[in-house]
Amino acid sequence: MSKEKTFISSNLKYLRTKKRKSLNDIAAICNKTNVAIHYWEDGAREPNAIDIAKLANYFQITVDDFILTDLRSNDNVSIVKNKTISDDELEHRLQKLSEKECIKIIFDKDDELTEEELNQIVSHARFIKEQHYKQKNK
Repeated sequence: MSKEKTFISSNLKYLRTKKRKSLNDIAAICNKTNVAIHYWEDGAREPNAIDIAKLANYFQITVDDFILTDLRSNDNVSIVKNKTISDDELEHRLQKLSEKECIKIIFDKDDELTEEELNQIVSHARFIKEQHYKQKNK
């Protein structure tokens, strides 16, 4: 069984330098030492799930993006720059979830979701996103 490639160390270093934060700044978020953060960025060690969640929240990205997406790539600059995702990106991510059968598991269906069902999921996700930003901007 091969271990899936993760981008935790490179993303942490990239985001920290992009935001012009020191090792101490990041250490304070996770209640760790700057040496621990150095080890994470170096790839010698990895943060635990709680620290990953704290870091993703701090940098305003998803945990999935923090772990599985190489944010240094030009294709992913919008994830960091905008702090939000476009409707097209939302639809793309939901489509990827559907392909991985994650949505099917949620709906407990053995057969394929119809195009109409997928469109309803995308529509509802857009509604939730809109409500979130309305609440956030009050």
